[in-house]
Order: sequence, then C-alpha cells, then structure tokens
Amino acid sequence: MSLEKADNLFADDFLEEALELYSQILGSSPQDCEVLSKRAAVLLKLQRFPEALEDASLAVELDPFSAPAIFRKAMALFRLERLDEAREQFELARRAGYPNVDSWIAQCGRSTEGKEEKRAEDVSDSCEASLSKDAVSSTLASKMKFAWVQKPESVSITFYAKNLSKEHVKIEFESSSVSVSLSLPDKSVYSSRIELFSTVIPGDCSFDVTKFKVIVNLKKAITGDWDDLMSKPRGDVVPRANVKGRFDVASYPSSSTKPKDWDKLERDVAEEEATEKPEGDAALQKLFQDIYSKADEDTRRAMIKSFQTSGGTVLSTNWDEVSKKDYEKEISAPKGMEPRKWSE
Repeated sequence: MSLEKADNLFADDFLEEALELYSQILGSSPQDCEVLSKRAAVLLKLQRFPEALEDASLAVELDPFSAPAIFRKAMALFRLERLDEAREQFELARRAGYPNVDSWIAQCGRSTEGKEEKRAEDVSDSCEASLSKDAVSSTLASKMKFAWVQKPESVSITFYAKNLSKEHVKIEFESSSVSVSLSLPDKSVYSSRIELFSTVIPGDCSFDVTKFKVIVNLKKAITGDWDDLMSKPRGDVVPRANVKGRFDVASYPSSSTKPKDWDKLERDVAEEEATEKPEGDAALQKLFQDIYSKADEDTRRAMIKSFQTSGGTVLSTNWDEVSKKDYEKEISAPKGMEPRKWSE
C-alpha cells in the first residue's frame, strides 16, 4: 500500500479510490496523523462531514500542532454548522501557521439567519482562489518561472515553486502536450498547457515534488533532439537552441563567453535546499513539533491540554501544573491584550 499512490489519486480527484487506499493504510497504522488528516480531506470533498470531523479530531489529538489537521477539523465543524467551534479551530489553525484562514473566521462570525451561500467549494487545501485583475500581478502564479533541459530520450521541465506537496500539483500528460496546475501557498493557481515541440509517451511520463520545485519528466516518443520545448512560441518562454552532442549534462543557452559548470551549480542548489532552515511561524511550528515528538506522555498531555483549552494562548510542558488548572475558566491573554469570548 503506497501513500504516494493515494496522494496521487486524491490529487487527480479519484476520491473513492483515494479513500479506500488511505483506509487500507490506516488499517495497519491506525494512529498515523498524516494519513488521518489526508483521509479527512477526502471525506470533506465527498461531503461526508461527520466522518471527516472524526478523522481530523483524532489527527489533532495525535499531533496538536499539525496545521492541516486543525484546519480540516475546523472545516468539518464549519460544514456541520457548528460555527463557534469552527471559529475556535480556525483561530488555532492560524496560530499553528496555516495560511489564509481569515476569510473562514469571518464567515463563522456571520449570523445563521440569512447567511450567504457564497462559500468556497473546494474544502481541501488545494488552495484555489479567485483574484481580481489588479491583484493578479502580485501573486505567486504571476511570478512563476520555469526552465527545461533535454537528453536524446527525455525532457525535464522544472517549475520553481516552494512548499508544495503532491496534493497541490496536478499534471496531465498527452502525446503532444502537458497541462500543469499548481495551487500555490498564497491561494493563487498557476495553470499552463504546453504544446510540445514533438510527441511523448504519456504512460512513461511522471513528475516529482520537492520543497523548492516541481519537476516534470517527459519520455520522448522518438529519440533525438528538439529545437525548442514548444511547438509554438509563447511570451513566457525564451526560445533556445539545443547543444548537440552534450546530452550527458544539462545544457543551457547563454551569451557569456565564459563556460559555466552547470553540474556544480546544481550541486550548490541541492546543498542550499538541504541546509535551508524555516523562519518565522514555520520555525516556531517546527520547534513545537520537535518538542512534542520527543516528549514523554505527561509532557504531551500538558502540551495538548494547555494549547487546546486556552485557545492557543498557552503552551506548557509541565503536567503537574497543567493538570490542576482550568484554562477555559482562567484564560490569561498575552501582555497588552484582553481575553474575550467568541460571542463578544
């Protein structure tokens, strides 16, 4: 049973098949937070909200700092019209580092009388958004860059997009084209259909997702070199001549008379990717997860109770102290702030 296969089925909207495979994986590993969270996302798209809430809640119990699990729990509560609870969980998801939840929090604050039906249809974190024309120029999608390189038998296209997982990437292969859809962290969507210079074998094509890029691998139907990536020129691609006889290493066009060691450049980039450290909320989130994963049972219980019952304002590892305290009644806000109930 392959988690990657289940992720691919989910990304391609084969929801029932993905649900079955996630369930099989959980049969042998029932306390896998990641798989529970992903199955919750599938159940949300299938509109099976009570089951989605059950999976997401268990995932949050197993890892109270998993932002996707918290968000999916919030979404299930939202769909079940439990708006006060949903808003609380959306707030926790935001504190845990989940992006762009303010609009959901705002929707939870609306009165149930005459509430609008205008809600996002995709309840998974595929991150599809509707942007005005004025905002398009500042989105990650509008800034997307990609490059390509070839060998006699294959072509590789690299899209430079950070922090994506396979559920955010949809690639469709045809004999003379490839369609790419990337749901980016700012909720913009990059979509492109590339009409290829020559034909490929769709069944032998694939793609890989790393922390920093998405790599599309195309298998040529006819061995040989292409004069360009596309059959027709496009504004976002610079035509480039192929360097014949040098397919053993990546070859790139350049006006410079000084040759570049592209292998070394690739190694430098790989090293940079391996050593890059998260910053800001991501760094704090990773710290909490590291502490939780290495903690004993009492420390985990303390972290879960203090974080959940305080509404995300307190995180303690001292179970002797936490076990005696009722944070829901004794909420203490950070300095310069005051605690209020959702209804206030």
